[in-house]
Amino acid sequence: MTLVFCFGLLISFVFNPSLLYGNETIYRNFVIHHNDDLNENLTKLLEISFSKLENQELFDKEIQISICLNDGSLYPKLIQTLMGPDVIRSFANKTVIQADLLNVENNKMILTDWNETFKATQWFTHSFTHCLQYKKYGFFGSNPVAGYDEWKWEGYSEYTSFGTDYDLRLLVNKHLENTTNNWVEMEDGSKTLKIHLKYLIMVKYCIEIQHMTYDQILKSKDSPEKVYTDLLKWAKGQES
Repeated sequence: MTLVFCFGLLISFVFNPSLLYGNETIYRNFVIHHNDDLNENLTKLLEISFSKLENQELFDKEIQISICLNDGSLYPKLIQTLMGPDVIRSFANKTVIQADLLNVENNKMILTDWNETFKATQWFTHSFTHCLQYKKYGFFGSNPVAGYDEWKWEGYSEYTSFGTDYDLRLLVNKHLENTTNNWVEMEDGSKTLKIHLKYLIMVKYCIEIQHMTYDQILKSKDSPEKVYTDLLKWAKGQES
């Protein structure tokens, strides 16, 4: 009985972050959970990040997203313990900041454990895309439960967050650069893992060259090896 109670309490905390925060501010599509006074410039970053999704297939102007700041609440640490470390952890309609420093004025997030600095708007947009995926497809239709290939799920979030800003050929060349660095940084400061850049260009190829919808990408039976090979063949053909 005690175990059931503890599990129920844990679930309550996970899906009701307000229980672990001192303050809640509602702004447009966002419910911002925070302990410290809210920096008024944060809402500008959120607006910029959200507006980047307006022309995307999954965009839903009615979505409500919970923004959980890492400003002293136990909530980000709880989510990190359950789901692992990240710059921002996304699930359901939650955007949980795990970076230990959010520099709103300079549009930066810093994760000292990784010794990396990130562009805040890029990561907010990435996270919001996961929230839109969840709203569209629901619990059983979303990863990890749905079991979609990682390139389809993460690649779409990378595509929406900065992939639309660059030519596909440039991104392919960036991906093929011989580097041992796990992180790839673009001219505008966007940064992603090298493997996620691969996922991005695969999704971008499907959407912009093959003219597939995101639903069609999710339902496609093509193997990731085939999509990647076709992408490289296309890129090779662009050189002549």
